[in-house]
Amino acid sequence: MATSYFNFAFPERLFVGSKYSGIWTRVCYTTHDNYEAELLDETLSDTGLSAIVAYSFGESLEKYINIIVTGTPTKAGQFYYRIKLASALNDTELVWKLNIKIEEPEPPKIMTDTIPDTISGSVYSEDLAATGTTPITWSIVDGELPQGLELNPATGEISGTAEI
Repeated sequence: MATSYFNFAFPERLFVGSKYSGIWTRVCYTTHDNYEAELLDETLSDTGLSAIVAYSFGESLEKYINIIVTGTPTKAGQFYYRIKLASALNDTELVWKLNIKIEEPEPPKIMTDTIPDTISGSVYSEDLAATGTTPITWSIVDGELPQGLELNPATGEISGTAEI
């Protein structure tokens, strides 16, 4: 029997409400052992994620099994998933218990306390800074910017030509 191995290739953590699509794990084995892979848990139904098995050929006649996870997590926690790798030639079965951690998003915190003044008629551009789970959307909740300046809701940039 050829040596089989696996490695993890998913983010360290996912956040509730963040859209995800990517390879969760990769199992490698040589094709002459005729392994077949099966997901023992069809979906991560409690999380809002789902997974499928995809096959591809790599270098030196190695075959890869990729578990492709997609979805938008809806629940925080540590969730477990299992994959079974079986060989029809020698009745060998290997089962791996994998896990994925989903966390609540970090709330945004605005780091910019003040921004520079401007002169009427001058071109202005200043970026606001924040920490937290991305994407962060910016908006003005109290007051207004001077006429001619705008806040970019996606980037937090205040820009334009001030008209005072």
